Amino acid sequence: MEDVKETLFDINTVCRMLGTTSRTLRFYEDKKIISSTKNPYGIRRQYTRDQIDLIRNVLVLRELGFSVKDITELQKDGTDLKNALLARREQVYELIGRKNREISLLNEALAVIESGGNIYHADWLSQVSKDNAELIMLSRKCAEAVVFDRSEELYQLFSATIQELKSLEDYKKVRREVMEPLGEYVCFEKEMIDYSFPNIVHQRIKFEKLGLDIKLVFHNGLIYGLWFNYYQ
Repeated sequence: MEDVKETLFDINTVCRMLGTTSRTLRFYEDKKIISSTKNPYGIRRQYTRDQIDLIRNVLVLRELGFSVKDITELQKDGTDLKNALLARREQVYELIGRKNREISLLNEALAVIESGGNIYHADWLSQVSKDNAELIMLSRKCAEAVVFDRSEELYQLFSATIQELKSLEDYKKVRREVMEPLGEYVCFEKEMIDYSFPNIVHQRIKFEKLGLDIKLVFHNGLIYGLWFNYYQ
């Protein structure tokens, strides 16, 4: 029986299918993360359906921000894609945090200049860092009160508005429901100031089954907002 030849697609056709350029495909082939099929009758690259599927995968990963080196690692057998995505998301979160901090500092610097000050000689930057450190310490104290069930201690830091809306017993009930699926406490993983809103701090705590993100909103040393979210 005569073999059925596999359909080959010209590079220009593949570019139209995937919304990319021939230059991009040549670059990825030079980096050895994709391959093409030799055309004995012409000089242009051609691709099988399997090769096109691989190209599509590479384009998706690039859109998600993975480097060529990262993609090479992801192509190895046994690589956990989910863990790679989680790690990439953490990198993006950290980058956003740094950029938001830069924006916050730029706003502070502009305020100093507009008030006639000098950002090279004033101590405004030290004050911002001091305020941030104090806020992180306070948020850590509050998060520890949540984790280690020091509810009365935490409740004393609730603003009058929150205390009017939620009694101590109401808070204890919410805490029990939040903590129930987490498993055993492992460690405090990370603390993050939301530099777009410098009075907001996230404390991320690792447990046996899930992670718990505690979002705290402060004003004058009191808690004006408290949210719980799970993460993997």
